Amino acid sequence: MSGTNSAVKKLTKRSAAMKRRWQDPEALRQHAAKMKAIWADPDRRARLAAKLRGRPISSAHRQNLSTAMRGKKHVNGRGTCSLCGREGMLHRDHCHKTGKQRGKICSRCNTAIGLLADDPVLCRKVADYLEAA
Repeated sequence: MSGTNSAVKKLTKRSAAMKRRWQDPEALRQHAAKMKAIWADPDRRARLAAKLRGRPISSAHRQNLSTAMRGKKHVNGRGTCSLCGREGMLHRDHCHKTGKQRGKICSRCNTAIGLLADDPVLCRKVADYLEAA
């Protein structure tokens, strides 16, 4: 039990020191100036925003997307899939080699294309296999 009490005492001492620090007007001014400089840099702002979204900033640049489209997984919310015609949430489909957008497709079609490695020859073979059965 004494280990818990010492941990609580350390935490209390640390929080008291932090409280004193934030009550100091000079410390607050220095912190505000530092934060202003950090957020004034547009590149840092974009990197931090991408980090908070959990994906690399380069993915938006690779896909050559407009600023309004960056970071959006779904396009226009609900709609009709370009491949199967199902209604639902749509995803941007893009070529992984060129980054060029191909269209708006549903999650099921997007997964199928990904599993076929974006290979048109393999897709034709799968279609021939299914039609022969």
